[in-house]
Amino acid sequence: MNYDKELKQAFQLSDIADEIGMKYFLSRELKVTTKPDNSPVTQGDTEIEETLSKIVTKDYNDSYVGEEGTRSGQNSRRWLVDPIDGTKNFLRGFPVWGSLISLKDGEEVIVASVSAPALGRRWWATKGSGSWTRDVSGKERQIKVSCVEHLSDSFLLHGTFNSYEQVGLKTEKVFDLIRSAWRHRSPGDFFGHMLIAEGVADGFVEVPSALWDIEASKFIVEQAGGKVWSKPEDMKKVQQQRLVVSSNSFVQKEILDFLKLK
Repeated sequence: MNYDKELKQAFQLSDIADEIGMKYFLSRELKVTTKPDNSPVTQGDTEIEETLSKIVTKDYNDSYVGEEGTRSGQNSRRWLVDPIDGTKNFLRGFPVWGSLISLKDGEEVIVASVSAPALGRRWWATKGSGSWTRDVSGKERQIKVSCVEHLSDSFLLHGTFNSYEQVGLKTEKVFDLIRSAWRHRSPGDFFGHMLIAEGVADGFVEVPSALWDIEASKFIVEQAGGKVWSKPEDMKKVQQQRLVVSSNSFVQKEILDFLKLK
C-alpha cells in the first residue's frame, strides 16, 4: 500500500514544528513552566501542540494525542506527537531536541517522522518502504541497522543513569552492561534511537520513555531492520514511563539476557 499522502502530511507537521521550535530556540525570552510531574514545558512545546492539533483534526480529519495534554478527534487514525522531545536540552540551548510524529491507523503505525532542526537532520519511515534520513547537506538516503553480532564488539548507547531505578533497573547493572561493550556514549532521547536506525550504534538502553517518546522512533528503527523492546503491556499505555531497549536486532537477546529483562 502506498502511504505517500500520509508521509506528506507528516512532513507538513514536521516542517511547522521545526519552524516554531527554531523561533524559540536560543531565545532569551523563552517562557518555561513546570508540569505536575516536575518536568519543564516551554512556549515552544505548547505552541507546536496547539498548531499541529488543529491541523490534524480540522484539515486531516484525524485524531490527535499530544504530550502536552491535547486529546482531540474521534477518528481511528491517530497522530501521536511529542512537540519537543528533549525539552531540557531545548531550554538550555543544547541542539539535541526534535519533534516526534507518528500516525497509527487502527492498531498499526504506518508513518513516522523525527525532525531535529537544530541538528539539520530528519528521519522518517513508512510501512513497508524502509527508513530514510536527510543529512545536513540535504541529501536523502535509505538507512539500515548495523550487522554487529556480539555485545563485546558493540557500540552501546545509554540514557541518564539516575533514571534507570525509576523502572526497577539497578544503575550498577547498566554500568556492567556498558563495561561489556567495545564502546559507549550517551546521546540520549530520540537521537540514540536514530543512531541505531542508521547503523552508527548497535544498542541503546533508554529510560524513562512515555509512548510519545518512543512510538515514532520505534517504527523507524524497526523499518530499518532493528528491534525495540519494552514490556508489551507498557506499549498500550500512552503516559506509562517505560524502559526501552533499541538495537540492531543481533545484540538484542544478549542485552535483554544481561539485564534479565523479559
